[in-house]
Amino acid sequence: MTEQTYIDFLLKARSSYETYKNRFPDFKAYNFLTLNKKQEKILKQLFQRLFNSYPTFHPNYIGQMIKPPADIASLGYFIAMLYNSNNHALDGGPETSYLEKEVIEELSKMIGYKKFLGHLTSGGTMANLEGLWISKLSTQNGLFAICENAHYTHTRLSNVLDFKYELIRMNEKGKMDLNHLEENLKRKRIKTVVATLGTTGFGALDEINEILKMKSKYNFRFHIDAAYGGFFKILANNKSELIDRKIFDKMNQADSIVIDPHKHGLQPYGCGSIIFKDPSIGKFYKHDSPYTYFTSKELHLGEVTLECSRPGASAAAFWATIKAFPLTGKNGLSKVLELSRKAAIRFYQLLSQSEFFEPVLYPELDIVNYFPKANSTSMINSLSEKLFTNLMNNKDYPVYVSKYRLQTNFFSRLFPEVKIDTDEVIILRSVLMKPEHYFYIDEIFEEMERVYSKKISGRKKH
Repeated sequence: MTEQTYIDFLLKARSSYETYKNRFPDFKAYNFLTLNKKQEKILKQLFQRLFNSYPTFHPNYIGQMIKPPADIASLGYFIAMLYNSNNHALDGGPETSYLEKEVIEELSKMIGYKKFLGHLTSGGTMANLEGLWISKLSTQNGLFAICENAHYTHTRLSNVLDFKYELIRMNEKGKMDLNHLEENLKRKRIKTVVATLGTTGFGALDEINEILKMKSKYNFRFHIDAAYGGFFKILANNKSELIDRKIFDKMNQADSIVIDPHKHGLQPYGCGSIIFKDPSIGKFYKHDSPYTYFTSKELHLGEVTLECSRPGASAAAFWATIKAFPLTGKNGLSKVLELSRKAAIRFYQLLSQSEFFEPVLYPELDIVNYFPKANSTSMINSLSEKLFTNLMNNKDYPVYVSKYRLQTNFFSRLFPEVKIDTDEVIILRSVLMKPEHYFYIDEIFEEMERVYSKKISGRKKH
């Protein structure tokens, strides 16, 4: 979309809103709040302040899990934001509440749920809070099991909910160690297992197909944190060879699933979701509100959420996006996910052939970890820090990566030839979640090797 087209749509959105306002009796707005010269100056200051942001829109940004929303998402958000609907109740956001129900239905179809209950959230943390909360209430306070490589939000939420957990070891592939899980299922009162599809560090996929084989034997509730990797189910549904289908094909057997549209769903922050397989869990949300739920006898989303006020604009933006880029077929969101996946595979291949760098694990999604080759962990740490800084400050062609701290006992299992002389090893991590990464990763990698050779190692590339 060209800049002019984008501006035209913003103007059309404002004009449409004025048309809507004209359907009601005229009134005089309170002038104190009307945009004036002083506010214009403030907004210009904001323009300049935001220039201090990292260039997450650019292919050279391969650091954190951030990318710009699709144009249709940001425009959809802006259009609905003018109405400022609140999806807590149909009283505050009737149409955007219907839009939210529609997008949850589409996500549920993608997962493979026939019956479901769910809603959007402000992000994965809130979504996982609700998943764990329902698990605690459903299992009478049994423990939950979580892998040591899962997102830290789960252990923090344990304190919020007073829901105790058992930490399961990570295996040499960055996944939950299933042998250690079963040992704990035998010995301890574990009533919920939390698996991750797309760990923040490695993008690893816990083997939910194998965990499900234990479910009937040990009778636990199964929650999947697919905040990052959930949308890759689209590739599995399309029978793509780019993804491990046997893992994703079992998603619909989980009791609850978290998926973040603000990660791979092309949405602005914050837009997460929680979906339950059994609609009867709605009984745990039961409450009374003396000042809402009046305008309709239909289900108000606030009746089945922990969050009360939630922006209708998030639902509107996501609805518009998946209308343009459906969650089914090969010509929707699938095309973006394929390119991200191919970029990660290509980057891994380049690293594997490099005389300067070593990849850590083969990527299962679009996150790749690597480190400068060296004889000791202390040297790796030093080189990683230098490369991180030099790449970011490379004036003509900056490259933004991120750092990842690994325990050396895990690192030594993969690279026993490296001398361990630190408690942790600092490696580099790249998230290749933008489709443009596929087209630019060779160029980016070439610059990474050039910077390393010229400014850090002092060795010319052979």
